[in-house]
Amino acid sequence: MKTRMVSLVLLAGLSAQVFADDAIPDREALERLAAAAAADVIRRDREDTARDDKEKGELARQRVEEVLALKDPAKLEVFARTDEDSFVRSMAVSRLDDQALLAEVAKNDKDQYVRQIAVKRIKDQALLTEIAKNDKDAYVRKTAVERLTDQALLAEIAKNDKDVYVRHEAVYRLTNQVYRIDFVKNDKDPHIREMIVHTLHDQALLKEIVKNDEDSYVRQEAVQRITDQATLAELAQNSKDPSVRRMAVCRLNAHEYQALFEETVKNDESQYVREAAVYKLNAQEHQALLEEISKNDESLQVRLSAMFMLEDPVVNAEFKRVYLIIMTDGGSWKRKMEAIDDVPQEQVQLAEIARNDKDKGIRITAVKRLTDQAVLADVAKNDKDWLVRLFALEKLDNQVVLAEIIENDKDSLICKEAAERLKNFKKEEPRPDSYTSRLAEIIERRRNEMKEEEGK
Repeated sequence: MKTRMVSLVLLAGLSAQVFADDAIPDREALERLAAAAAADVIRRDREDTARDDKEKGELARQRVEEVLALKDPAKLEVFARTDEDSFVRSMAVSRLDDQALLAEVAKNDKDQYVRQIAVKRIKDQALLTEIAKNDKDAYVRKTAVERLTDQALLAEIAKNDKDVYVRHEAVYRLTNQVYRIDFVKNDKDPHIREMIVHTLHDQALLKEIVKNDEDSYVRQEAVQRITDQATLAELAQNSKDPSVRRMAVCRLNAHEYQALFEETVKNDESQYVREAAVYKLNAQEHQALLEEISKNDESLQVRLSAMFMLEDPVVNAEFKRVYLIIMTDGGSWKRKMEAIDDVPQEQVQLAEIARNDKDKGIRITAVKRLTDQAVLADVAKNDKDWLVRLFALEKLDNQVVLAEIIENDKDSLICKEAAERLKNFKKEEPRPDSYTSRLAEIIERRRNEMKEEEGK
């Protein structure tokens, strides 16, 4: 305040100078002086505030040390009631046992953290009930709920409190099975239902939840708790949720349900369920089936899983590396490229990679290894990236496909290159060592065209 008055006096003095000797008022000069004085006020106020805060912090630290050394309840009460610093009050409250004083602090202190500390030391269930229902702060209510034992009251709070964490704490404290079953069947919050399911053992109730709950995570948690093999087999075959079927397959006894796994591998519509069933098959007894799946399943992941289970040492050596690198997120881009280069000319797997890998560099590498004209045509016509289409185009020898690309591709460069390839189709194909250099020329031309388009 003193610095503000000094600055204002300074402003008044400077203003007086502007108007001295009957001079014509200089408005701009006055505004500059006013701005300078205001900035000075703000700067000095900040300095004073920082200095005051530092002094207050040091004094508060000293009072905390004093509180920690006190054993006299009367002196602790003074700190708990009157200290201006909330942390000092909380430290004093944490050393109090007087239930009446704790009740007063829990209901009246303006700081939520101080009230929480008081609530943690209160034993009166009636008072805890009042606080759990009425305190305006959710953390204080949650702290009170943690100390409640009345099951009906906990159920009421779990249904009616506006804060999700208070409700979760109330449900967690419930031990009455009637209330718990009511919540797991009827509560709208899937997290609460899942929390209760995690502690259930009733197999019939768990089966009912798997069949009827609308949330997939709740259903999966219920499957995790089911131990009855007949129930798991039914779910593996009949559940509409593929995540439930997959989890049921994983939990089935491998020795008793080989027939079910065979049926699942062949017919389940979800690739993730089929993959789980592949790993449950007895590999020694199902080599023929695994070989069939490795060649014909529509999912690359399922095919590679089947290859992984085959006992043929050549197949294992060729594809186990691909399975571990290409089909896992942990594989780096470089390792994926190396893995593809190491794969023998297995067109089915390369076709899947060329069509579906998210990385265009991986797709290009697969395209360079492809010889299947049908797959190359598909990639040349449909890949979303012009460069991948270009690599596929340069390997095409189908004149009809080239004509279709000229007619339909929206990229002018692709159309030009398709026309050039069609024009020279009957000429001698470029040597493999000139293939890369030709593509480099095309790519450079494409970059120049894109720069020109950006400049327009």
